[in-house]
Amino acid sequence: MSSHRSRLFYCVSAGVILLAGFSACVGWWRTAALRDARAAYARGAWDAAITHAARHLRAHADSREAALLIARSDFAVGRWDEAERRYEQFADLNAKDREFYAATLAHRGRWAEAAELYATLAREKPDDPELMQQRAAVLMSLGQNDRAIELCERLAGFPAYRRSAYFLLANASYQQREFARAAECFEWILATDPELADPRVLRSTFWQDLGSAWLSSGRLDLAQKRLEQGLVLVPSAELLDLLAQVHAAQRHDELAERYWLQAVDERPDYVPALRALAQRALARSSADQAAAYLEQAARFAPWDLAVRSDLVTAYERAGREPDAESARAKVQQLRALEDLRQELTAVARTRPDGPETRVLAAIDHVEQSRYAEAETTLREVLRSHPGLGAAQRMLIILSGASAD
Repeated sequence: MSSHRSRLFYCVSAGVILLAGFSACVGWWRTAALRDARAAYARGAWDAAITHAARHLRAHADSREAALLIARSDFAVGRWDEAERRYEQFADLNAKDREFYAATLAHRGRWAEAAELYATLAREKPDDPELMQQRAAVLMSLGQNDRAIELCERLAGFPAYRRSAYFLLANASYQQREFARAAECFEWILATDPELADPRVLRSTFWQDLGSAWLSSGRLDLAQKRLEQGLVLVPSAELLDLLAQVHAAQRHDELAERYWLQAVDERPDYVPALRALAQRALARSSADQAAAYLEQAARFAPWDLAVRSDLVTAYERAGREPDAESARAKVQQLRALEDLRQELTAVARTRPDGPETRVLAAIDHVEQSRYAEAETTLREVLRSHPGLGAAQRMLIILSGASAD
């Protein structure tokens, strides 16, 4: 019995009536907290379930049910880091909790572990369509599109999951560069759900995905039709950019430029449109105008290698050699960073808990301009692994980044 529980003075002596009554009252309070947690969870009041279960855990630190109620509630509200931490405390989970844990791992980007857990669950329930759907999505994230497509084709045999299956099939086919098949799957979804009311279909990106699939398959007429339709319903810089690409492919240069300008008006940080406008300016020998577009892009995407490389060209064409030299130095820095990332990623695949994973996290911080966090992470890594060359190289890159 824990020290906390011993302080509640459970009394076994029938003669100490007052203490016995107090103990019974406290026991009822504790049981009530767990009962309240169960009731809150059952009605979908996730935060209340967490509050009541946590209260119970303060008195019963070994309560498995209370800890699981918190893990399930964190999962339900999308607190993936908390759900992950809670679920990792259990060596054995029932099927439903393992399914929740697998989904949590996927949301946390731990795709390989999620896939392994889904494979185990699939062996136990091979015909469960919900598991098929979740497993297919994870396999796609791992680039295992052939296996994902096989699962989606099986999933399409379940009428209630057919639309979800076609959505996943469309995306897997697109990743396989089977653009016509992807477009046909998207068109099937649109034909069966014209309002795109099914929550399993990502309405926010549907028109972009459909238009891009037709554009990539060379069907410019269908791409234009669907993109214009999408713009009426959900206008976005991405749709304007794709429509500009359609017109550029049709050699309607003025229309293309007009749509790219609209995309930048919609989102001044939309780098693809800024790069496209810069290329148009260079084609007209307006190197300074091209540089202005690219400088705007670089402000929003300082670690974009393509933008920096384009800037070198624009500065050279404009005769701005000092600016070109500075841009070349930045390109070299970004190439060194990309080489380091590839090297670390290869090591991290075989040793995910090694210090290389933390250096990769520092690279992410740098690319988000979170330089102080990156430096803190790198110095912590070097304290525990003083000879790690990758961390030392990253510090050198970071010193140049901070000076920009």
